[in-house]
Amino acid sequence: MNQSKNAAIRRDVAISYIVVADSWNSDEYPDKDHTWLPDTVCLTEVTEDGTVYGHRYIRYNWAFKYNEGLWSGLVYMGHFGGTLKKGPADPDYGSTETGADPDYPEPYDSVCR
Repeated sequence: MNQSKNAAIRRDVAISYIVVADSWNSDEYPDKDHTWLPDTVCLTEVTEDGTVYGHRYIRYNWAFKYNEGLWSGLVYMGHFGGTLKKGPADPDYGSTETGADPDYPEPYDSVCR
């Protein structure tokens, strides 16, 4: 599994979501607004052989906070990265990490079912 390629794809998805959210909240698309965007986008990474590497999600309100200047790119990407639920293809699958911090994103299972 090419980690650099996967990281680039994840980054592109996160940045694209910011761009679309910003565009649809501008005068560029007067017939659309943020209600046309999904509140949550769930992503699943799969290896070439079909094994799940991990799941992540991204939220509209994170992109909005970034676009309004309330969050830095680091905070936005940190929240996105913090949603990882490791799959069987991840070498660290089954580790006992927790996201007990109240400012941390919700666990994947409670968001994407």
